[in-house]
Amino acid sequence: MPHVPRSVLALWVYLVGVVVVTAACERWVGVPYSSLVGVDPSVRLGFLWQWATHVLAEPLTDSVVLWMLVSAMVVHSVVPSIESLGGRRALGVALAAGVLGAGVPTTLVAYGLSAVRPGLGPIAPVTGSASIVLALLAHFAILAGDRAQFSLLPTATGPTLSGRAMVGLLVGLETLALVVNRMPYHALAGYGAIAAGALSVRWQRPPQRPSGPTRRGDGRASHLRVVGGDGPRMLHRLLASLG
Repeated sequence: MPHVPRSVLALWVYLVGVVVVTAACERWVGVPYSSLVGVDPSVRLGFLWQWATHVLAEPLTDSVVLWMLVSAMVVHSVVPSIESLGGRRALGVALAAGVLGAGVPTTLVAYGLSAVRPGLGPIAPVTGSASIVLALLAHFAILAGDRAQFSLLPTATGPTLSGRAMVGLLVGLETLALVVNRMPYHALAGYGAIAAGALSVRWQRPPQRPSGPTRRGDGRASHLRVVGGDGPRMLHRLLASLG
C-alpha cells in the first residue's frame, strides 16, 4: 500500500468531516450550521468568530462529492511538495493564509455593507474548503518559483505554465465562477485565499529548493514536480478537473 503522509491524511479527514458535519447538523438535526460558522451577517455578533470558522462547513450542493474528490487530489499532489520545499512551517503558513485571507476581508465587507443596507449581504453563508485548497495551490506555485513549470496536458510536449502564471490561472477560474454563479462574496473569499496563499511565502524563511523533482517524505516523486529547463511536467489532471 502506498505511503500517505500524515498531513495529507489529516486534510482528507477534514475534507470529509466538514461535509458530514454540515449534512448532519442541517439535514438531520435541523440546526442552521452554515449560518452559524460561515460568514452570514444575519447572525448577531457572528463577525467575532466567522472570519475563522467559515472553513468548518461545506455548501451541500449537487457537486459536493465531486468537489471533495478534486480537493482530495489537490491535497495529495500539493501538500507533500510544499513540505518538501518549505517544511511543515510552509504548510502551516499556507493553511493559515487560506483561512484568514478568505475570512477576514469577506467578514469585514459583508458585515460592513449589511450595516449600511441589510440587502447587501451575501445571499448564502460563505463557507467551504475552497479557500484552503486555493491557498495551497497558490502557495505552492510561488514557493516553487518561476522555474516551476506545470503541464496542462498529460504529455511531455504539452503547453506549460510558470508558477506565477498558475496563480493567474486560479484568478481566472475564480472570475469565471463569479460570472457563472453571480456570488460576489464567495468570489471575494476565493480572491483573498489566492492572494494570501501567494503572498504568505514572504512570511517564512527562504526554502531550500532541490535541483531535481520534488520528492515526498518516502523518497518517491510527487505528482507535482519542480523542474528547471529539462522540459515540462504534468499537473496530473488537476486543471482538467477544476475546469
